[in-house]
Amino acid sequence: MTEATPYVPSIAEDIQLMLQQRSGQLEPDQVMPGGGALIELALLGRIATDPKAGFLTETADNARLVVVDPSPTTSDMLDDALAVLAARRPSFSYKLLQPVTAAVVPHLYSALVRRGIL
Repeated sequence: MTEATPYVPSIAEDIQLMLQQRSGQLEPDQVMPGGGALIELALLGRIATDPKAGFLTETADNARLVVVDPSPTTSDMLDDALAVLAARRPSFSYKLLQPVTAAVVPHLYSALVRRGIL
């Protein structure tokens, strides 16, 4: 008999839960869960900062994010976030937070309902 793999919440799920105001209610107007998705995509090697060369290299604060591997992940949420990024020109991370958050929040709510948190 094989043991079930324990569920590991995404970074975006954890962030969304930290924003929870009251039991069973989430704060919907935050872009931080989108930041969690960007972190996960970066850790997976799917996005990176736009490479620059020579003395014109931008500082990390000004670096634009680009998709370096558009192949599907094992997460529908991250795939939707990646699709948002792939459809856009390289942009600063703060400009991507709102559209990425809009793509991931429905997945977060569904996951939290499945887990019995909401």
